[in-house]
Amino acid sequence: MVRASTFEPETSGDASRGAAGARRPALLLVDDLRANLVALDATLEPLGARRVWASSGQEALERLGAGEFALVVLDAQMPGLDGFDTLARLRELERSRPAPTPVLFVTAIYGEPRHVARAYALGAADFITKPFDPLALRAKVGVFLELYEAREEARRRGAADERAEGLLDLLARASEALAPALRADAVLADFLRVAVPEFADWCAVQGGEPEGPPVALARAHADPSLEAKLEAMLRRHRLREAAPHDHPDAPRAGAPEPPAELSADALAAVARDPEQLAALRALGTESAVFAPLVARGRPLGTLAFARGPGRRRFDPADLRAAGELARRVAFALDNARLYEEVERARDRAEGANLAKDEFLAVVSHELRSPLNAVIGWAKLLRSGEIGPEKYARAFEVIETNAELQAKLVDDLLDVARVTAGTLSLRLEPVRLGDAAREALDAARPAAEAKGVRLEARLDERDRVRGDPDRLRQVATNLLTNAVKFTPPGGRVEVRVAPKNRQISLEVVDTGRGIAPAFLPHVFERFRQADAGRPEPKGGLGLGLSIVKSLVELHGGAVTAHSEGEGRGATFTVLLPAEGPPGEPERPPPPAPGPAARDPRRPLAGLRLLVVEDEEDARDLMVALLGSRGAQVEAASGAAEAFELLQELRPDVLVSDIAMPGEDGYSLLRRVRELAPEAGGATPALAVSAFVRPEDRARAMQAGFGLYVTKPVDPAELVAALLRLSGRAPAA
Repeated sequence: MVRASTFEPETSGDASRGAAGARRPALLLVDDLRANLVALDATLEPLGARRVWASSGQEALERLGAGEFALVVLDAQMPGLDGFDTLARLRELERSRPAPTPVLFVTAIYGEPRHVARAYALGAADFITKPFDPLALRAKVGVFLELYEAREEARRRGAADERAEGLLDLLARASEALAPALRADAVLADFLRVAVPEFADWCAVQGGEPEGPPVALARAHADPSLEAKLEAMLRRHRLREAAPHDHPDAPRAGAPEPPAELSADALAAVARDPEQLAALRALGTESAVFAPLVARGRPLGTLAFARGPGRRRFDPADLRAAGELARRVAFALDNARLYEEVERARDRAEGANLAKDEFLAVVSHELRSPLNAVIGWAKLLRSGEIGPEKYARAFEVIETNAELQAKLVDDLLDVARVTAGTLSLRLEPVRLGDAAREALDAARPAAEAKGVRLEARLDERDRVRGDPDRLRQVATNLLTNAVKFTPPGGRVEVRVAPKNRQISLEVVDTGRGIAPAFLPHVFERFRQADAGRPEPKGGLGLGLSIVKSLVELHGGAVTAHSEGEGRGATFTVLLPAEGPPGEPERPPPPAPGPAARDPRRPLAGLRLLVVEDEEDARDLMVALLGSRGAQVEAASGAAEAFELLQELRPDVLVSDIAMPGEDGYSLLRRVRELAPEAGGATPALAVSAFVRPEDRARAMQAGFGLYVTKPVDPAELVAALLRLSGRAPAA
């Protein structure tokens, strides 16, 4: 590069003057990265203009002060003097010039309204975004080169070419009108005031889906009395667009062509029907241009310009300007759409953030409430401040609240599984009446304590194909919800019956009912009709949303109905029936094993090795399994367990998964490397607080025979150990 003090521009291309001695138009390319300058230069080389490089805003200003350029292609983000400051200083330098140098911004900040508005306010002619489309960039620059050459030709003839200057001014003012791009209607109204009547007698912007009805986005007519006719024509008839390849943004080989001019006679060839042709003629249309609006390859509609009697027809320079105006209108419409999407996303985010805060507050309350009872009664027991007569009550409260907290955690995990799409079902023929009966048994203590009467009408002739545990969860959630919102003395009825090749489960209560305004939201997550009431009923507002998700996973549907507050509610689940109606055969009872054992000590004679790093959990497992008759040895880590296993040769290894240092997976790998006679084939049961399906699957792949989740259910734990030890048939 030559020294800046000489102000000799570094150029690319061939000689700077043409055959006739006229100076060729020059382009100033400004970017702080040489690789970007090389890309710009290569893209614009086919246009035949000189290309001058500048690697900073200051260098660009020096070159602009030393010579004249048809266009400046300016990077917006540069260290030191950025593109915005460079443009502001350029406009200060050009105050004495008859016409400002057009500036085309190249930026990676697409769709950011404040940057677009700032650039246009400073006098930018246009925007193009990185990574840019070479054909689109070449088309934009070509427009400015043609206008510059037309102006230079007029100067050589010794006459001022007012039309070229006027078109440049029109493009600048149109860009300024379209710059805000925040609300499409306001932006288009400002644009129409620039275009009509200076450029056309009437102008229209029409949108809508290609296969749908047309949408009149904006229109203006120089004769106000004809605006109603123009509006009616736009709403009834879709404007014929120019061919897609005529649009400057369209990718095709060679230089893009402008839209075509249509004379009054040519309108008959493009009108979709005689009615549209009559409407166009009634508007006084003698010459028209229909340009497609395309942004990022997506069709947005059509921009139409028309001139009437007494006005000259659109010439090639006008058509170039029309195509450029269409591109800018499309950019503004797309920008406005992006802004509206951002606004909607922000509103959703703010709503979600508020819902999250409310949800966290509810979670904190609902988890702390049972903890308060558990911790309080535990401290009373430890302190000895209560007598033996209250021990039973203390244990009951602790157990009930611990189970409630476990249920809250399970609900949260179910929602997470549904959201992630990882909730899986174990499908088999199921009597829906059995699931309802088990749910009734689970809900009966709470109903009796509250004075709510439970009734059932269960038809067991028909079956569905489903997951027994999940269908029981559906029925339980619905029943629990009904009991919760039914006052003392009320009634809750459960009905199961066939209905049109489906099986229906209905839960009907005489409770508080559902307000009409809340009914559409009853299955939404974290929504509770009693939120903010002086006596909240508790819960996280997840039960019904989980019901909806589980029912839909089974291929069914659930609906809610209520006549209003105080008039009860009915929840109806419909599931596809499994096979023809009829009483299914009951599976044979399991073959009795060594059933002569004491049922209170089902693990009598089993030798178990428990591995658990947390002392409290380890002591609990030892006590629980010992009370069921097992001989239990415990280890606090994998290394200790590995040694004990070879020494004791237990019947089953019961191992935690997440442990510091060496985890349960690593321990089992080491065990499986042992010879069978050294304990390498010992059955293993995984016990873990990880409850995702992928955690269970990983444990099975690692070699564990079964998987039990914490908090451990004693019955489930005993059943798993009996299966692994061969004392019970596999389910």
